[in-house]
Amino acid sequence: MSFAAHHLRLATLAERDPAAAWASRNLLLAAGDGAEVVQAATLALAVGGLALARWGEVEHLAAHLLERSGEPAARRCCWRLRAVARMLLGEAAESELAARQGVTGPDEACRLDAVMAQALARAGRMDEAAAHLRRAATLACSLPPADAAAVQAAEVADAVLAHAVDLHQRAHRLALEAGDALVEAAGGGPWRARHRALARRAHALLDLDESVQPALDLAEMMQLEDHHQAGPGERFWSAAAHCRILLLTHGAGAARAAWEAAHDFAQRAAGDDPDRDLLLGRLAAEFSLDA
Repeated sequence: MSFAAHHLRLATLAERDPAAAWASRNLLLAAGDGAEVVQAATLALAVGGLALARWGEVEHLAAHLLERSGEPAARRCCWRLRAVARMLLGEAAESELAARQGVTGPDEACRLDAVMAQALARAGRMDEAAAHLRRAATLACSLPPADAAAVQAAEVADAVLAHAVDLHQRAHRLALEAGDALVEAAGGGPWRARHRALARRAHALLDLDESVQPALDLAEMMQLEDHHQAGPGERFWSAAAHCRILLLTHGAGAARAAWEAAHDFAQRAAGDDPDRDLLLGRLAAEFSLDA
């Protein structure tokens, strides 16, 4: 098998099975000292080791590869990998120093930002990952369309997109299960506990742009309020949920009356409630009014 074919096989394997890519590092390290071997080993480390959160080992092995390679491009590749590993280890200053050794132009800066974004996304550091993706995209736009670094940036963005969608879908399912568990656990307690649980689920799902279950929760909240002659503190939460459902499904015009009711209940509610104040402020911003 040619090296190019092996490299392509490794790249495909790394995307599908990071553990297998990580395991291949010893075979690659035994293959020789050529620049292509170093680059292939670096690929196995970057995609495999970083995905498995083996950051300390990645940094150690990248340093070992750096010692073995005399080819400038391969050495810079190792330095960029060390920069990523150092960042994931919480060593920002050391990461910056390594990045200076690994970047000599916009193409290599693009590669570094792309791999950094992918590693940070895998580590759950989403805001930082987004910032590096934006920088990689900006740099990619300055390169020729067929430039390998620009192609890599696009591939990484595609991988991060798939990862983010998967996380979102799993988090969404978890939110639904957690909401159900919250309401069920409060079912046998005082009516105010169930009312609060319904309100929590309704507003949490509205944050996820869900409207069907919140509408069902709203109906039960209002039944509890009427049955127990609830005061303005409880009625604020149903009015706020009604307002948000209408905002989501019909727009601000249809929701204004519900907003005014929620605002009125909040003004008449007794005691301090930071959650109520926070939600009131969010609703006020929607209508450009002072809470």
